[in-house]
Amino acid sequence: IIYATGFEVGSLGRDTWIQGKNQHHITGTSAADEALEAYLGAAIPDFPNLFMLLGPNTGLGHNSVVLMIESQVEYVVRMLTEALDNGIDTFEVNKEVVDGYYKWLW
Repeated sequence: IIYATGFEVGSLGRDTWIQGKNQHHITGTSAADEALEAYLGAAIPDFPNLFMLLGPNTGLGHNSVVLMIESQVEYVVRMLTEALDNGIDTFEVNKEVVDGYYKWLW
């Protein structure tokens, strides 16, 4: 499923509701309101098989985001290929990986 929300900075779209594991969910503005963290701005813990493009900490504000989108698409394709080649049905980023990424990032 590809869910395209269009371009609305700081939001996934007002009527968005994405249900993850363990009662976690993302709503239209919770990504910004709750400072959502994502590995490489693309993968979120507790949301199996979910990738987003131009997620948290990917907005450049001073340049084109084309390079960011291309890098994220490369990551997503690499993950999907690995899953398909190895018969993996469900995959997600670990919270520890995201925490380590944010320690490096900040």
